[in-house]
Amino acid sequence: MADDSHSQLALDTAAARVAALAEHPLVLALREIAARERPVLVGGALRDAALGRPVADLDAVVARDGERLAGALSRRIGGRAIRLAPGRFLAWRVICPAGEIDLWDLDGATLAADLRRRDLTVNAIGLDLAAAALIDPHDGLRDLCQRRLRAVELSTFEDDPVRVLRLARFRVQLAGFSVDAETARAARQAAPGLDRVAGERIRDELATLAGFDRPAAAQGALAELAVYPGLWCGFEAGRTGHPEVEAFARFERALRALEPTDSPIESRVAAEHALRLRLAATGSELTHADRLTRRAILSRRELRLIHLLLDRVGPPPEDDPALALQIWRAGRHWAEALSVAAALAASGEATAWPRTLSRARSLVTRRGAALLEPRPLLDGDQVAALLGLAPGPRVGAALRALVEAQVQGTVTDELAARSFLRRGGWRHEGRERVRG
Repeated sequence: MADDSHSQLALDTAAARVAALAEHPLVLALREIAARERPVLVGGALRDAALGRPVADLDAVVARDGERLAGALSRRIGGRAIRLAPGRFLAWRVICPAGEIDLWDLDGATLAADLRRRDLTVNAIGLDLAAAALIDPHDGLRDLCQRRLRAVELSTFEDDPVRVLRLARFRVQLAGFSVDAETARAARQAAPGLDRVAGERIRDELATLAGFDRPAAAQGALAELAVYPGLWCGFEAGRTGHPEVEAFARFERALRALEPTDSPIESRVAAEHALRLRLAATGSELTHADRLTRRAILSRRELRLIHLLLDRVGPPPEDDPALALQIWRAGRHWAEALSVAAALAASGEATAWPRTLSRARSLVTRRGAALLEPRPLLDGDQVAALLGLAPGPRVGAALRALVEAQVQGTVTDELAARSFLRRGGWRHEGRERVRG
């Protein structure tokens, strides 16, 4: 009986949080101008409000006249209305200082059909603004309170396999939620259908997943739903097995230890692809990476980054000069390069990586741009004149070797730079040409 009371209290609390959205300034304005069109709030804002999470953008459906209402609403609140990309649905986005709201025109369809086409019950809740009534035909509010992800229709994944990736995304985004058993089974069965989906759609979902900054949880979700390893090594291979979450946990711990502040999202996406390719397809990962690039799941830029990151996998550098050189060679992708190497470390090397990562963070903090983007102590003309060389590759090789010596701390001023070049150190140092 106590459990029933607790469940009812949770439901009442969640419903009250959703109802409070009716007082949002954008919602009040919409209710005033669109009473005849029966505006209904839908989507993620209701889900987040029910969970007590911050609500960002709003979505509403109207029975008709979406374009007119979007214009009227933008004028009322001092914003602007833009038509969203044409497709199956008529939609406009109204933007103002108070936030954003997307208006979806049902254009003759019913609200029931609109909610039924949504993927998960937690996303299929509505708030009728005219009647101030919660609309929950698929019991999504109860699923929210029970922290359960359940499909509105089990066929949703076969209809659009990208929804398997969306399910993985919500599994990560909504910490503490689990996937309903029948929903998970349907998603796993539909996962191979990703092979017939436009690669750009898959790429966008994986980038969103990486943006949550929880790579171990993302890897667990992709394995749970049978997206991994098939998407990376081919569903036709029929491979299943260990999700390799521990390697991703090491990767995540490494990034936390390094605390990069300006790491580009493309580096994170490429790093996670590199790990999945290496773990799922040892010895043939670059062949599979090429296949993913041809499908546009990977961009050419991400493919180059994967090559760069996997080329740098190896034991932890033994001293600070070697570590500094490894950081510099990876450039702005240094944190991901070290984290991938730590994640893939052999068992005998794993214990050394935490100390190495601490040294790396200290080096970058202390030296900053002097390490990541050092300015050569001599320019190309000076090097050419000093060595009696014509402009060309040999001057470039000398300059690179000089910068590497600066990075390692063996050359610290112009006098030392000239001495280094005269004694021919550049002829046998700094052979690596590719830098991120």
